[in-house]
Amino acid sequence: MQSTPPPQRPQHSPVAPASSVELLEEFEPYEDEPDEEISQEEYEAERRRMRRRRAAGTVAATLLGILAAMVVFVLIMGPSVLPYVDSFQPTSLQQSDLAAPQVPEWDPELGDEPPTPSGATSANAQYVISWTTSQVFVGWGGTMRVNVTNKGGTDIYVQQVRFFPEWTDGLVYYPTNIGRYVPPGEEVHIGLLAFDGPAAPGIYNYHFEVDLMVKRPLLGTWADIPSQSHNSFEMEVRETINVAPYQVHTNDKDVYRKVNDLIEPNDPRVADLADQVRQGLGDQYNIYWVAALFDWVISELEYKSDPSEGDEWAPPGQTCDLLTGDCEDYSILIASVVEHWGGNAQFYIITKHAFAAVYLGPRTMDEDAVLDALGMYYGTSPRYAWFVDDLGYWIIADGTSSQYLGGLPYGGVATDAQGGWDIENTEYLYVTDIYPGYPE
Repeated sequence: MQSTPPPQRPQHSPVAPASSVELLEEFEPYEDEPDEEISQEEYEAERRRMRRRRAAGTVAATLLGILAAMVVFVLIMGPSVLPYVDSFQPTSLQQSDLAAPQVPEWDPELGDEPPTPSGATSANAQYVISWTTSQVFVGWGGTMRVNVTNKGGTDIYVQQVRFFPEWTDGLVYYPTNIGRYVPPGEEVHIGLLAFDGPAAPGIYNYHFEVDLMVKRPLLGTWADIPSQSHNSFEMEVRETINVAPYQVHTNDKDVYRKVNDLIEPNDPRVADLADQVRQGLGDQYNIYWVAALFDWVISELEYKSDPSEGDEWAPPGQTCDLLTGDCEDYSILIASVVEHWGGNAQFYIITKHAFAAVYLGPRTMDEDAVLDALGMYYGTSPRYAWFVDDLGYWIIADGTSSQYLGGLPYGGVATDAQGGWDIENTEYLYVTDIYPGYPE
C-alpha cells in the first residue's frame, strides 16, 4: 500500500540577534581583482580561509544529513537493525548462597572386617601388587594408589601394604590402613598411601612389604602368614618449583553461561549417583560424601578425549550413561552432584585443561578438623590443595589427574616444602561460579 506524503510546511529562516550572526559574506571570494585597500597576499589568504569554512560547513551538513537518515531508518525498521550488545552480567556467588559440608567427628566404616585367624602360619598366596604414583616433591612428598590382584584359587585378606623409601634408611615406612578381601581372580583397590618427601631431589629406591591372611580351602580357616617383602623400584623426586605468573579471570560471561547451562543437579541420573555414593556415610551433607563421589569418579569413569576436530562438553546425565568423558565432563558431573546435595562448586579452566573444586567453608573454618576428617576417610594423611578466596576454601577435585580429593590438579606443583602449591605452564586461570538457574 502506497502511503500519502504529509503536507509540506512552510520553511522560515531562523532569527538571531545581529551580534551573533557570523558575516560569512563580508568578502566576495570570486572577484577577479582584490580590493585596493588590501594586499594581494591578504586577499589570497582570505580566499583560502573562506574555502576552508565552506568545506567544513558542507561536511557538517552532510554528516547531519546522514545522522538524520539513520534515525529515520531505525524508527521505521525497529531496534533489530542496531548492533547486538551483550548486556548479560554473571551472577556471582555470595556468602549467603553457600553451604559447607559438615565435618563429622566419627570414623567412617570403610574397608572390611578382618577374619579370625586360626593360628596357622603356612598357606599359599599368589597375588600381584600394582600402584600408581603421583608427582613427588622435596619435603611435600607424594601419594600412591595401591591395588592387589589375587592370582590364586582362594580368598586373601590384605591387612596392610607398607612403603619403605630409601631416604628413611628403613627406619620409617608409610602404610595403607584399610583392610580388604580380594577374591580369586579379582583386582581390589587396597587404599591410598601418603608419604613425606626427602630433603633433596634425585632418584631414590623403594620397596613394599605386605601383611595378609589366606583362606585355607580345605579347612575354611584363615592363616596369618609372615610379611611378604618385594623387589626394589626407582622413584624420581622433584625440586619445588617457582611458577610463572598467569592471568586470573573471574566469571567470564561466555564461560559462565556455557558451564552453568550444563550443570543439571536435578537430572534423575545425577540424583541416583548422589544417593549411591553417600550410602553408609551419614544422613547430612558432609565431607565424606564429597570424598566418596571423587573416588567413584576416578574408579568408575574411563577417560576418553574428544575428537581432534572439536571439543564437546557433555551434560552430567550423558557422562553417567556412558561412564566415559574428559576433564570438562568429569568436572561438570562432580559439580552437578555437589549441587544436588545442596553444596557449592566452582569450575576452573587452565591451558588445555579443566577441573572442579568444592566449597569447604568460610575463611574462619577449622582447617585441622577438615584435615582430620579426610585423614579418617583415607586412612592416611596426604597434602591437600585448595584455593582460598573472599568466600572461603575450595578443595580441588580434579578427577582426571588427582589420586584423592584435594590432590594436586593437572599442572599443579609444590612451590615449597611446607604445603605451598601452584599451577605451572598455564597462561591463564578462569574461575567460574556454579549457579544453576542463574538469571538470564
